[in-house]
Amino acid sequence: METRFKKRSQIIDVGITAVAAVLSVGITLYGVGHFGLDEAWPELVLNLFYIACLVMMVMYFFKRLDSRRFNYWTSVCAGITVLLRDILFSP
Repeated sequence: METRFKKRSQIIDVGITAVAAVLSVGITLYGVGHFGLDEAWPELVLNLFYIACLVMMVMYFFKRLDSRRFNYWTSVCAGITVLLRDILFSP
């Protein structure tokens, strides 16, 4: 399978980002399990968009998604996440 990045340092950077994102989603799922869905549903909704970004990262890494589409859809998911965070967790 052909990857987009060839240098080992670039692959390690992508791997570290993916591990951090999976850890973030895992902590939220632990919170849902520990506190229950009534308390943690907003975080679970927000993590759906994080998971979508992770899927797009994997697709981009393995050349299934071009740069233009990756940038567009990642920006859309990040924007929705920020808007939802402001609505669900208002200051």
